[in-house]
Amino acid sequence: MLGIGVVGIYIGTATDECIRGLIVMSYWYKKKWLGKSVVDQKDITELA
Repeated sequence: MLGIGVVGIYIGTATDECIRGLIVMSYWYKKKWLGKSVVDQKDITELA
């Protein structure tokens, strides 16, 4: 469409990675990840 072919795919992929990186960095600095847990704490104590 724009006539840039494969280079356009690389530019799009790089842009996507940069945007995702900025989103992850904002979550990191806002510490939103601290409240998330994959495993319940009671499951961890049962294993010990």
